[in-house]
Amino acid sequence: MLADRLRATEVESKKRAISGLRTVPWAGPLLDRFREKGGECPHNRDLMFEIRFAFELHRAGVTAQYEYRSGVGTSTVDFRVPGDSDWLIELVSIRPSEAMKRATHQHGLVYVQELPGDPGDVSQTEKAEVITARRKIGKKVFTRARRTKLPDPNAAMYVIVTDMRGYLDQGAGRHFPGYEV
Repeated sequence: MLADRLRATEVESKKRAISGLRTVPWAGPLLDRFREKGGECPHNRDLMFEIRFAFELHRAGVTAQYEYRSGVGTSTVDFRVPGDSDWLIELVSIRPSEAMKRATHQHGLVYVQELPGDPGDVSQTEKAEVITARRKIGKKVFTRARRTKLPDPNAAMYVIVTDMRGYLDQGAGRHFPGYEV
């Protein structure tokens, strides 16, 4: 699948980010985790997203805490940026669902998504993918009517940043003007 492949630009930006974060104390645990999980490979895309995000925080002159305990059970948020109002930042990567994987077939060098309007498998529709993406993002806040990551609103700012490059296996925009593969 297209979304399972690492693009050269993604690998290069990750390398620049790692190089820029090597001397940043608060980024050490993130870089250690990345190495422990096998480094540069498709199953570490979420960590590569965290690394690139951490690098942009660093470039902006921000000091952050990685894997900050938010006060909701034992859960953590990806980053806490302290300040007059703390920022609690959670990242989420949307990858192709199992239904999208079943609906995607390779024909030579081309991947084709077959999302029929009235399929036998209703999970293989763009509507089902929207619902799946909403659930993945929503789980960062609530699961079964219980908070999962972010505590009750107080003086902190809560941010959920979503990497949507894997949404519909990068095919959602093909029907929109200006879309490029």
